[in-house]
Amino acid sequence: MLDIEEFKKKLDKKSRLMGIDPGRKRVGIAISDENKIIATPYTTLIKNKYSEFLKEIIKIFNENQIKGIVVGLLIYQKMLLKMSLYGMRDYQVRERSIYPMI
Repeated sequence: MLDIEEFKKKLDKKSRLMGIDPGRKRVGIAISDENKIIATPYTTLIKNKYSEFLKEIIKIFNENQIKGIVVGLLIYQKMLLKMSLYGMRDYQVRERSIYPMI
């Protein structure tokens, strides 16, 4: 894994990126334009068999001349990140003000 500055240095000026939005059962795939300004939804993959899932990712990667991949965090990973940044008590206060049912 690279930090964002290293990642940008390794990319060609005109190249496409693949965005992967992982979920428990489905994975959203988006592909950027060559200038890397905007990503457009491409497809949603269902995770049934891991080997088939990887073959689909590789196929999309090759068919679209992808030069880099950006992977989003799962919701619980985002929550853990926020908890580590804010501290558990502060995180709970922030979330309750936004989502009262928590």
